[in-house]
Amino acid sequence: MKKVKKKIRTVINFTKDFIIPPKKRFNEIYQKNYWGDSESISGPGSRLEATETLRNELKILFNKFKIKSLVDAPCGDFNWMKLVDLEGVDYTGVDIVDDIISNNIKLYANSHKNFYCKNFISEIVPQGDLILCRDCLPHFSNYNVKKAINNFILSDSTYLLTSSYPECSENLDIITGEWRKINFNIKPFNFPKPLYVINEKSPLTLENGQNFDKYLYLYKLSDLKEYI
Repeated sequence: MKKVKKKIRTVINFTKDFIIPPKKRFNEIYQKNYWGDSESISGPGSRLEATETLRNELKILFNKFKIKSLVDAPCGDFNWMKLVDLEGVDYTGVDIVDDIISNNIKLYANSHKNFYCKNFISEIVPQGDLILCRDCLPHFSNYNVKKAINNFILSDSTYLLTSSYPECSENLDIITGEWRKINFNIKPFNFPKPLYVINEKSPLTLENGQNFDKYLYLYKLSDLKEYI
């Protein structure tokens, strides 16, 4: 009976994703400042205090895996990324929200930083050594998670660094735009062991019992083809 209910829920979520397309849903979230954060329109996870450890860890990862080009999908409002040491790394930010991209172009674009409006559920992102997909896939239905990762694979990029919650015991399905923890170690994904792990150690995460196990997992995209 439980399996039947899960299948019914999946079909309902799949239908609702078509009734309200992700682009419309996320533009509404942006326009209404749904996350209600005063520092970043992208939400409290994009505050500077929430990303201090991550900003330092990214430079270590860039050096270890010889990253020379980064695709940030989604880039959000670039609030914390503007403080990441990107020396020697060409940066491309993509986001589904047109106004975010327009604003980022005005404020941050230069010869080594470019921004594009992309719906990577349905579009292929630019190629890069590394795709960073932080705090995004937990907002996607399981179906759209797989569509997005497949588009990352089709971009011919090398690595994917994405959010995962290893203590999450079940990947609940949702309507795209909602949120739940996601764990790529278990079904319906069952990804291989990550090549590298970053524990974000965000003070916001540690103060919130729901999110205390928040990590970023690094995968080689070519290794994920058989799982998508």
